[in-house]
Amino acid sequence: MKLSFLFLFITAGLLNGCTFNCESYLKTNIEPLVISGVVVSKKKAETGCFGIIILKNHNKTDTLKDICYCVPESQGLWKYVAPGDSIYKSSGSLVVEVFREKVTTKFDYPCCSR
Repeated sequence: MKLSFLFLFITAGLLNGCTFNCESYLKTNIEPLVISGVVVSKKKAETGCFGIIILKNHNKTDTLKDICYCVPESQGLWKYVAPGDSIYKSSGSLVVEVFREKVTTKFDYPCCSR
């Protein structure tokens, strides 16, 4: 009985220790970034709920990878953006602004488990 309880306890600890934490990922990897550019294109990954957005700023091309699109509307950045849109996110923020013609739309940076 004690051995099976110990096994279950260790297994639960390992499983909980291996889960992806969106909030931590966003705070550490995305929040410090400045994102700025014009959308050139976007593509879906072959599997899952992830895509990429390709931006151009001056003569530099940048790629936002692993943008989750299986998210609530407030995080629907990937679904909304289109080529020609301008995107801006300041350092220290998780709000992404999309400028299209004379309209500015704001999104929370999307995140979902892999």
